[in-house]
Amino acid sequence: MNQRSKNTSEQSFVDSKSYESFKVLFGKYFKSLCFFAMKYLQSMEAAEDVVQDAFRELWEKRSEVRESDKLPIYLYQTVKNKCINLIRKNKSQEKYLEWIQHNQLFVTYEDKAMIEAEIFREIMFHVDALPEKSREVFKLSYLHKKKEQEISELLNVSVNTVKTHKMRAKKALQAKLKHLSLDD
Repeated sequence: MNQRSKNTSEQSFVDSKSYESFKVLFGKYFKSLCFFAMKYLQSMEAAEDVVQDAFRELWEKRSEVRESDKLPIYLYQTVKNKCINLIRKNKSQEKYLEWIQHNQLFVTYEDKAMIEAEIFREIMFHVDALPEKSREVFKLSYLHKKKEQEISELLNVSVNTVKTHKMRAKKALQAKLKHLSLDD
């Protein structure tokens, strides 16, 4: 895949600055940016808020955007900065920020987090293609950290049904994602 076809949504946004092209860009990067923000914030709710704020800021500054190939970098950098600002406000996470800064692991950590976010985006693409119930069980279990009993109560199905959907989802994803090496 060449760079031009890879960045079609980015180029479309730069060229038109339309709401429709913005929505496509949002759809393309929202989940991976949330995953990236989760690495800093350890809260999906806070991560989603930060990412939404980054996209709001992009929309407000859309007239200043000139280069499509820099849009992903801009988005990740904006999300990272917003995460750092949020961490600074939250005293319970202040020690974590100091640890990162004092150990000078920030660039390495950021690079790893960006790669993981892109892998997460690919995984979520395949998760979204799962059958409805398997997808729902997978998301509740792995993204929302619900236990099998909680999921069965939420979906009004047996725990065994939850286990079956979870197993089917994992097998389907393993088959689709076998080209990825998720080892550290």
